[in-house]
Amino acid sequence: MLGVIAGTGLEHFFKGIEAPIKTDYGSVHAILTKGDKIAFISRHGFAHDVPPHKINHKAHVAALKKLGVSGVLGFSACGAISKYSIGDLVLLEDFIDFRAPQTFFDKLESINQHAWMAPPFSKTLQGKALAAAKKAKVVLKKGGVVAVTAGPRLETPAEIKAFAKLGANLVGMTTSPEATLARELELEYAAIAVVSNHAAGVKRFAPSGAEIAAVAAAQAHKAAKIVAELSK
Repeated sequence: MLGVIAGTGLEHFFKGIEAPIKTDYGSVHAILTKGDKIAFISRHGFAHDVPPHKINHKAHVAALKKLGVSGVLGFSACGAISKYSIGDLVLLEDFIDFRAPQTFFDKLESINQHAWMAPPFSKTLQGKALAAAKKAKVVLKKGGVVAVTAGPRLETPAEIKAFAKLGANLVGMTTSPEATLARELELEYAAIAVVSNHAAGVKRFAPSGAEIAAVAAAQAHKAAKIVAELSK
């Protein structure tokens, strides 16, 4: 079974049984497709009413672990700092996140609490995602380095300039907590960014939340094709 965590638009492509999964961190509703090939979790809730800073990442990852998934593929809308264009799908290779961490190790009770994040994503699952994209005839670009912020506000031009100097070419709000928590639970995790807007200061216009969501939703069919190939 492949675990999928995504935001806007992708939930419409997965048909199956909606099942509540109880975890120590809260209950999560997942869509289990026919044959239990895919376990899909809508990051912002199926009513799309959970903002980025309120996402229960621990419950999401713990639920997928409980279901026994072989790996987790995350999709998230991101802003382009450089290199990429609106509508691109980008395989993420690294992230920058200086915020307070999301972790399962809130007590000093394990010698394994220091998750090794080099690399932060599963090379095995990345390779499978690239192969699946090729079979599905979906262009999946490489080299994504995402700076992760808390949201829900977008970033300032000064923040984007700083991220660029640190090596980021994308900016988002959700990838690093999932990657870290998955690593702590020894789950294979890879992430694909859907470029939905230009980051602050890159272009003169400011995108609205509705415009960002619309771009992400418009590219959801490409993401669904990759997942379909991966789950065969």
